[in-house]
Amino acid sequence: ANSPFLAFADWGRWNQPPSTKLNGGVLYLRPHAGLFECIKGVLYSTNPTRYSHLEAEQGYLRFFFGDTWTHMPYIYNTQKTVLWTMPELWKEDEIVLLH
Repeated sequence: ANSPFLAFADWGRWNQPPSTKLNGGVLYLRPHAGLFECIKGVLYSTNPTRYSHLEAEQGYLRFFFGDTWTHMPYIYNTQKTVLWTMPELWKEDEIVLLH
């Protein structure tokens, strides 16, 4: 993938498919000093009202990267609320990481 990072949709109690709102619980990043400095520079120079600071890192990552992240299968970061909000997706034997 050519996107800056791999992440997982935040499916659970508040968001359900086909939501592409990312979850910051598990991310796969390729370390790069220049990108890190850019992320910090934009963070420190941007008014927090421009992104959802109530969602902590998830709000900022969506602000910074937009929709350029690669969506990974939810089984690698399954929200525990999926069990009762989307039972049709709950396949316990396929879940790799429960968040």
